[in-house]
Amino acid sequence: MKNIFSTLKKVAATLAIVLPMAQTVNALEYRFKFKVTSSGPDMYACNAGVRTVPLKCADVCYKENSDGTRTNIDRPGSCGTTASNCGSRIKCISTGSGNGESYMNYLKAGQRPWTDHSVAQGALTSVVKTGAANNYGQIVANSAAMDTKIEDLLFELGSEAYTAEYFVDICYRAPQHEYSLDGVSANYAISAQVGSTDFISTSTQTKGDSNRTGITMLDTQRYSALAGVKVKAYVVCETQSQAQDTANTTVGNTAEFTYGTDGLPSGGVNGNFFRSSDLKSLSGVALDMLSTSTANLRFCKVRYVFTETKGQTCDTGSKSGIFRDWTRQGAEMCTFTVINEPAL
Repeated sequence: MKNIFSTLKKVAATLAIVLPMAQTVNALEYRFKFKVTSSGPDMYACNAGVRTVPLKCADVCYKENSDGTRTNIDRPGSCGTTASNCGSRIKCISTGSGNGESYMNYLKAGQRPWTDHSVAQGALTSVVKTGAANNYGQIVANSAAMDTKIEDLLFELGSEAYTAEYFVDICYRAPQHEYSLDGVSANYAISAQVGSTDFISTSTQTKGDSNRTGITMLDTQRYSALAGVKVKAYVVCETQSQAQDTANTTVGNTAEFTYGTDGLPSGGVNGNFFRSSDLKSLSGVALDMLSTSTANLRFCKVRYVFTETKGQTCDTGSKSGIFRDWTRQGAEMCTFTVINEPAL
């Protein structure tokens, strides 16, 4: 037993000498830290508005003939004993300085603050907006659109004539990476399409969402043809520049239109990228409105403007075509906006 303890002591002593010597063997250590940032794009409906362009005719009248035809006539006088056309079936739309027709067209929608994909959505608020003469009643101010998300949009049009004009905005947020500053080429392709399907409503409530309860979809044009609806698309984009690259890119969005005297987009603020399409008639099939491209996007807004043209002029063959039908009809409008990220 004594020999065993003696041997263990010698081993322990040997280890005490060897281990410290092992710590002095050459070793190489290297620590390297790096960061990853993640930011993707987003696109959503962000604003809408409606207005009524005042009827350009002083008066619009037509006479219903006994054979079923209609004749354009001037506004008759009162029904006195000597008045012309007294007793005839005559319909007229009269315009005046009050522009009361403007308040017959309005929109209904749901509005909530824009939130990121991973953030819970805020409460949905119901909104009703009515446009005054030539001025859009819109859900939010143009400058607040990028921070707004809209849903369940429905335009209720009730003016005597087909003189309504309405729009919807689609907002786009590009990834928050400084492509321009870092010398990375990112050329985005932008395209916009519009499709429509006419319907007859059999319900007093025609929802603005995808629920088609209470409506009968039609293959042929009805509202869109009777109203002469035409559409035009506009796009404005804030692109990255050296002056902006050092700024906080999450605020101060300037993807905003400038406007002409007619209230329609005419350019982009601060010289921002701007394009517009031709005015096209709805045909029930998808229309290619515009196709363009630009590099290094930061924010974009695409506006689709729909115009009832039958009430915009007074030289139509039959002025009865200016009158809005009483039958509750309409069209389901579909906008299709594509912003393609660059291919490598």
